[in-house]
Amino acid sequence: MENSKKNLSHITGRPENPSAAVLSLKIRLWTQSPTRLVLLIAVSVFISEAAVMFVISFLPASSLWLRAVFDATLLVILLSPVLYFCIFKTLVRHINKRRQVEAELRTHRDRLDELVMKRTVELTQANQNLKKEMSERERAEAELTVRANRARQVADSLPLLIASVDADRRYRFLNREHENWYGISASEFVGRKVRDLLDDNGYGLVRSRIDTVLSGKPVAFEEKMSLPDGTFRHYFAQYIPDILHNQQIGGFFLVAQDISARKQAENELKHELFINSALSELYGPLISPEASIEDIAHTVLEKAKTLTDSEHGYVSSIDPETGGNVSHTLTEMMKDQCDVTPAKQITFPRDEDGSYRSLWGHALDTLEAFFTNSPQGHLSSNGLPSGHIPIDNFLSVPVMLGRELVGQIALANKAGEYTHKDLEAIGRIAEFYALAIQKSRAGEALQMAKNGLEQRVEDRTAELFKANQKLMAEIADRIHSQAQLQRSKSRLQAVFDSISEPLILFDRNMVVKMLNKTAADYYGLAQYTELLDSKCHQMLRSSDGPCEG
Repeated sequence: MENSKKNLSHITGRPENPSAAVLSLKIRLWTQSPTRLVLLIAVSVFISEAAVMFVISFLPASSLWLRAVFDATLLVILLSPVLYFCIFKTLVRHINKRRQVEAELRTHRDRLDELVMKRTVELTQANQNLKKEMSERERAEAELTVRANRARQVADSLPLLIASVDADRRYRFLNREHENWYGISASEFVGRKVRDLLDDNGYGLVRSRIDTVLSGKPVAFEEKMSLPDGTFRHYFAQYIPDILHNQQIGGFFLVAQDISARKQAENELKHELFINSALSELYGPLISPEASIEDIAHTVLEKAKTLTDSEHGYVSSIDPETGGNVSHTLTEMMKDQCDVTPAKQITFPRDEDGSYRSLWGHALDTLEAFFTNSPQGHLSSNGLPSGHIPIDNFLSVPVMLGRELVGQIALANKAGEYTHKDLEAIGRIAEFYALAIQKSRAGEALQMAKNGLEQRVEDRTAELFKANQKLMAEIADRIHSQAQLQRSKSRLQAVFDSISEPLILFDRNMVVKMLNKTAADYYGLAQYTELLDSKCHQMLRSSDGPCEG
């Protein structure tokens, strides 16, 4: 503790005695100023010199040299304390303090050098770490830039609408597909709010969806949008929430895909299914033996009207003999809307040159299906008969069996406009109807052949009956003739047997026709009647005499 105090007093320059400390403090106050120090020395010299002169005045007379030595000695004795306390001690104290300060400065400098060195090493290490971190950050930023560019390239190359919207509903990122959809550069979207790019109706449709996705729930939907060229685009869209690390919603991602092709394919498949369903329903009447051509024509017309959404139409067949177009369902088209009196069948005859007149006959003349949505402007149109219903649009398909024209399917007044799909659908129905006409003609031909065959069978049966009766009469006559011949032969045989000489009757071929009993006994022939009509040698094997001639 004392050492600490001594060190403290040594360092601060303060004496341990309080009175001495006060005196030292006063002297130090005086000596701190150069002016005061000079004044103090002058006053001290003056007082000392005065004191010396006062003392010398009491000394006996002496030499001047001795008086000077005595004067200097007393002056030194008197001034030494003043010089010691006022100058020397102060200088020593200042020197010691300066040395102490210099030592402390050296210590502090060494410590500071050490700290500076350590700090320099730390700063060097920190600088190296910072450079490494900056290098890594630059590399990471470069890699992120490359990835971002790659991601943008990928996003721009995808046939998808991709966008990022923040929580304030401002676009942060959009891919190039937006230009294809909206005709506006993607850069014009960035920074703008969704509300600024849509009208009231458009924003009203998406507002509730945006509210939902910003609440953290994903949204998916299909919709149809109109394009500037008047067409429509079907698309499937998803709103995906952008969930940050703190589970806050930072916005959402928009991904939309054009599904117009898929929708078109679905509609085509539905249309194809509808056509196939209609065609399958035609199989029944087509293969039914009881279905007439009128029944099949009626079914064809109903299916054709349903497929094309047509209000009117007719189905006909060509008379193979006259070439007239015989309508089987025209009355179904007219009903109460036409003043033409309906009949069971109406035939549209050919002109003298073999052509069919008017709009309805154009397909029959050219053998090509067609449709027109402005019938009055068609080249083949020559107006409508009085009382006929107005024709807003018209579709006609010739029914062909190979290269032969066999019928027609005509439709009119579709709710919209006829298209090539309608023409294709009716063309496929026409193929089935051609088979029905072929079946009907085959049935008619078969019936005619059957009727002819039955007539021929009936005629042949009558002829056979007459021939049979004639044959029976001939058989009866022959039996009667044979009976008579047998009786004559019996009588002749009796005459032969009555002759006592052997008698044999041959024909020119030496076949035995008759012999009497005497000849049979002579040649030893038992049951000789069974051997008649045999060769001579076969009958008379043991005797060659009668057979030599």
